[in-house]
Amino acid sequence: MLSRSSMLVAGVIQVVDLFLVWTTFQGIWGLSGTGFLPSIPDFRGAEWVGPTFLLIYYFSFRIFGLYEFNRVLSSSDPSHRVFRTSLLGGIVCATVLFFSRTLISRTFIITFIVSSALILKCGRLVLFGLLRNLHVSARARRHILIVGPRVRAVQFVQAIQQNQGWGYEIVGIVDTEPDAVNTRISDVPILGTLENLDHLLRAAPTDEVLVCLP
Repeated sequence: MLSRSSMLVAGVIQVVDLFLVWTTFQGIWGLSGTGFLPSIPDFRGAEWVGPTFLLIYYFSFRIFGLYEFNRVLSSSDPSHRVFRTSLLGGIVCATVLFFSRTLISRTFIITFIVSSALILKCGRLVLFGLLRNLHVSARARRHILIVGPRVRAVQFVQAIQQNQGWGYEIVGIVDTEPDAVNTRISDVPILGTLENLDHLLRAAPTDEVLVCLP
């Protein structure tokens, strides 16, 4: 079950997304007939378009799991998924307008689809960056020592470095091979071997030890 903070974050993301979609729609609608975009012939008959677009985008994002908290602090760029889903939502909107025979120009639809996808992508990048920083600053960074063979350790080093939102700082690596000592993996030093693990734990500030099994 999601915690209250997780639900709050998901709610904030939903509000921001819907606000960006609505603002984009209103902005492009306002440009209609000004020379930038063709005018909308039947304004009164198209009043339902904006709220319908909001619902389509909202359910598109829900269906593709873009409001799941475990993806909020994802290491992979979440804006890519947002961009693709936004384009899909825009295509659904265009399909609805086509079958409803609403007199709205293709230029308006294309401009809205592309603009909303780009704005949502940028908005999600900014929002995720802020959330990751708040997530890390909300708790002290924990110093971690990785113990295990070089082949396995490099996988964990890369995972931690790519997921800054986890709040871990790698102190170093304890390898099983003496020849690896004083070398580096992804700019992380190999401090020693299992034989001097006790000394390393006393010498370096370590909150957690991660053991990589072969």
